[in-house]
Amino acid sequence: MSRRDGTPDTSGWSRLPQAGAQGHGAGTRAVRVMESRSPPEPGRAHGATVAVGGAPVFGAVARDALGRASGALEAACRAERRPGVFVFAVHDVLGLVGQLWLQATTAPRSGTLGRHARVDLALAREAVLSLRHLVVVVRLVEGRVRTTAVDLETLNGTHTRAGQRLSVTGEGCLHLRTGQVSLVCVPTGVAAAPPSASVDDGEDRARATPFVPSTRAPGRVGALVLHRRGAVSTSVVDEAALERGVLLGRSPRCHVVSSDPQVSRVHAVVLSIDGVACLVDAGSTNGLVHESGERARCRALVDGDRFSFGDAWLEWRELQ
Repeated sequence: MSRRDGTPDTSGWSRLPQAGAQGHGAGTRAVRVMESRSPPEPGRAHGATVAVGGAPVFGAVARDALGRASGALEAACRAERRPGVFVFAVHDVLGLVGQLWLQATTAPRSGTLGRHARVDLALAREAVLSLRHLVVVVRLVEGRVRTTAVDLETLNGTHTRAGQRLSVTGEGCLHLRTGQVSLVCVPTGVAAAPPSASVDDGEDRARATPFVPSTRAPGRVGALVLHRRGAVSTSVVDEAALERGVLLGRSPRCHVVSSDPQVSRVHAVVLSIDGVACLVDAGSTNGLVHESGERARCRALVDGDRFSFGDAWLEWRELQ
């Protein structure tokens, strides 16, 4: 709702000092800055009409919203000296509505954002977002923080200034858009610049080099083999598919589909991280467990790896 003078009425919102989905591991922090006390009306979010479909606008409104939020973004980045990445969600009307920080190590770490309560940064009021919308993977590469953002083939998509992207990788600040929401990825710690100095550079970098080149030769890379109730199905994966992300879940938009109700609609994604195939949990309800008993959040795949996938086993086989 809006007041008569046109300013947003935020009286129905409550501030949360710290909140996050269940299952956060060490090195992950999520803060939902505002959370609605009642569900949004269909087709509306924060009292502003959401246009379903079409490319979001990178213009004065988005830039002004980032400008108003810049103080909070800079303060958060200055306070965090460890290497990692902040993902800030900035609404065009309400400003900063949530943030997620992921610690960067030489082993990739991941976080998921969307409207579902189980994801790492749950933004339930952002109707333009899918339940599981974006996976962010961060790691240290030669002392630099590198970030990959993967859209989970969502209805409204994720956009850079160059247009809609399923995957974008960079070592600076990345500015992504969906609907009225800017998703700004800002590195912290090692060789990190404050958001005010790097947002525009990040936009240019995402436009000029949306992907970090893979070191793997093109062609077939591996196969995902699903063992369920005596039946076996095999999905061959090539390098192009890994760059985009191979979705696993119950949704028809997934590339490996299971009808098991224990499997989330978008349960996980297999993607190439610097030329290595990795299995990433997309904030699923029941998770993924390696045959060793270790829970898999973001795991580099080796030939013969097996994971529980609902009532099935999922196996990764490398192809020569």
